[in-house]
Amino acid sequence: MKVLIVEDEQTQAKNLRQKLGDLNPKIETVIAQSKYSGISEIQRDEFDFIICDLRIPPYDGGVDVDEDHGIEVHSVAKELCPGTPCLFFTGFATIRNVSDQLSLGGTHDVLGTGKPYPMTQLLPKPEFLQCTELLAEFNSELDALGSIRIDHLPGTKNLDKMEKRALRLWARPLGGTSVEVEELNGLSGARTLRARVKNHAGHLVAFQFVKAITGLGLDK
Repeated sequence: MKVLIVEDEQTQAKNLRQKLGDLNPKIETVIAQSKYSGISEIQRDEFDFIICDLRIPPYDGGVDVDEDHGIEVHSVAKELCPGTPCLFFTGFATIRNVSDQLSLGGTHDVLGTGKPYPMTQLLPKPEFLQCTELLAEFNSELDALGSIRIDHLPGTKNLDKMEKRALRLWARPLGGTSVEVEELNGLSGARTLRARVKNHAGHLVAFQFVKAITGLGLDK
């Protein structure tokens, strides 16, 4: 799991990084100290989870901390990576004032469990380090999703991270333990695949023709 932490208080950010590392050494964390550096990370990389203090400065080292900066990070995340859950913190009594703006992400089944997961959550700042329990559960489900094997038939190019995630999200509710992928020649020029889901006994449980969409995963 790869987590982005947007927090200008470096002690808090490093403590959370340490707690996540203690939880699972495989969890990778990236720390950004402001609105612009957080947005830059979102624009250039893919994250499984985003944690952000609402009251952050606009740029690294800035003193103009404001909740509007955190809300802007949320807006960019919602636009560029709508499938990535976000957790926001505030130390001020303004949860009611901003909760409507942060609730626009709704819920999605981003883990293939058949259960909706909140795409945006807002918690009081004193619970900043206690969020590891929530992330531990998410990481466990993400590991279960990632255990679904992707098998490429000869002549099939490797899929990127989001394409594999899309296939696993399709396979998990079907009881699939592997997905066999075969590349086809698409008349439209788009990359076309035939995907077969198999269960633990190796039996076919579903198949689908899909198109790879750059940056968005797969379209059935």
